[in-house]
Amino acid sequence: MALIFWGILKAVIGIRISEESEDVGVDVAECGMEAYPEFKQ
Repeated sequence: MALIFWGILKAVIGIRISEESEDVGVDVAECGMEAYPEFKQ
């Protein structure tokens, strides 16, 4: 049942973020700011 649910979810809206958001960071991509700026590398 779960496999069917995740398959439908993946086909309809996707279950991963875009590669751009991965590179920039999800905090910046979705909120426009860093969540933990003190941990910059």
